[in-house]
Amino acid sequence: MAARRWQRSVWLLGAAAGGALAGAALFSLQTLFSGGDYLCLQARSDPVHRFALFCAPACLAGLVLAWALGELAHLHRWIRLSGRIAVGTLLGLLFGTLSFTLRFDRALERQGLAGQLLAHGAVPSEPGSGPAMSGPWAERSAEEPNLATGALPNGDVLTLDRRTLARKTESGAFRWNRPRPGPPPAWLVLLHGRVAVLAGPGPDFEDDAVIAAVDIQSGRGLWELHLLGRRVLPPIAEGDRLAVLVQRPSGASLHLLDWRGPAVLRAVRTSAPISHPPRIRAGRLEAIADGGLLRWTLPDLDGPHAVPLACEDPAGFEVACEAGRVVAWSAEPRRGQRAAEHVRQPPGQSPGAEEPAPIR
Repeated sequence: MAARRWQRSVWLLGAAAGGALAGAALFSLQTLFSGGDYLCLQARSDPVHRFALFCAPACLAGLVLAWALGELAHLHRWIRLSGRIAVGTLLGLLFGTLSFTLRFDRALERQGLAGQLLAHGAVPSEPGSGPAMSGPWAERSAEEPNLATGALPNGDVLTLDRRTLARKTESGAFRWNRPRPGPPPAWLVLLHGRVAVLAGPGPDFEDDAVIAAVDIQSGRGLWELHLLGRRVLPPIAEGDRLAVLVQRPSGASLHLLDWRGPAVLRAVRTSAPISHPPRIRAGRLEAIADGGLLRWTLPDLDGPHAVPLACEDPAGFEVACEAGRVVAWSAEPRRGQRAAEHVRQPPGQSPGAEEPAPIR
């Protein structure tokens, strides 16, 4: 009896291990032939998870029934044998499904952090007439989209409505318009008066975020970066560097881009909830997280290094504090100014068409 039970245990473990290996091999083959980049994985995500949600309960129910048939000794031998074969098959299918789904999710997380960059054309090399960065401007919500930037040097403005991004003259005539890269709400910033960068939800998937660059002069799309996430904080730029923070329920990811290249220079993940857009200051990229500061050293994003005592010297850190916790960057940072005099800007609120304070 003991020997029979041992043989049965080895047989069941073999079925489970074989199913897990088969699931891993199937994922590798599918990635090889169907593509393993981020957007391909996003397109397959819903079918994969729907199949897993259907298959796992069905396999468990089938295992109970097949095990019962396999254990009924008074039935014919072929019925017992069929039940035990069904147990092995269903066990292999269950572990194969779990193995495939686990490898799929890990690949989606990895590729989603790296992102997928789609270049549509060369970024203009001629310097524009505008400041290094203007904005950000924000749509209020998905139900209340629409925004207009401040006036360009010739009096034109960029507008964003539910369907299009457009450049209009002072009289309201269109110079160009193009479909927006994703649904509202989105952020819009202008770089050197030549490139408009939009950041918001992606067009096709619920947990996809898109950062898109458009030539202000012609309306031509320059590049798009798709990232795994549900909410994008407004981008911040200094020189050729663009920092973007994407939030998810499980944490956030910080991405540093060369927007002229274009190229993704570095991406890092943090489990701390980040409550305010990042900034670049004194060769470091900083973000507010859990009442303190997180710092990364540029250009390689070494870190993050936590700075929990920022409110002891709010003027030096140029932050606004409430009850000893960092709540926002100061609107007009000045050395020696008390934190109580700083104006707090709530996260998600558009600062309008005014120029932001210079990055220091």
